[in-house]
Amino acid sequence: MKATHRSAEERYEHYRELARRSATDALPIELKNQIRFDKINFQALVQAKSWDESPLRKLDWDWSREYDLYSFTNPKRFELSIWHRHQLCALSLGRPTWSGARLRLDSLEAAPHNHPLRAKILPLTLLALEEYAEQIGAHEIRIMKPVNEKVRDYYSSKGFTYNSHGDYCWRSIV
Repeated sequence: MKATHRSAEERYEHYRELARRSATDALPIELKNQIRFDKINFQALVQAKSWDESPLRKLDWDWSREYDLYSFTNPKRFELSIWHRHQLCALSLGRPTWSGARLRLDSLEAAPHNHPLRAKILPLTLLALEEYAEQIGAHEIRIMKPVNEKVRDYYSSKGFTYNSHGDYCWRSIV
């Protein structure tokens, strides 16, 4: 790994950590001991592997195989694992656009089985995503390629606008 790549990885990991800490601070007091925001690590990838066999799964993404390449080629990436106590509830990956003015969320997946955070995954992810966008100077967030119309409509109900030309939902951040 080149020194410039390593430097970028370290600098942006600092921003990711600040975003995760800020998201934790924004949680209601009763949830702070139950919910943990973390990076995507070996433990998360092992638990995500169990999602592969679920018939409820809507995303065809092999987290174990794809994460290494994605993370290496995108040192400025956003990455997040959301845990309820010791149970992995969601994973997400994104990256800034070339200009850095927008932060795109390329993959957001909740565990396909029932878990205590089922209806809270998007709002929890947005806590960290918006903070990370502010850290890197982005003024807009995009959720790329919603998996289906129901999910797209859900994003719209949360203040996002769908762009059919680019197949993404977007929202300005203040």
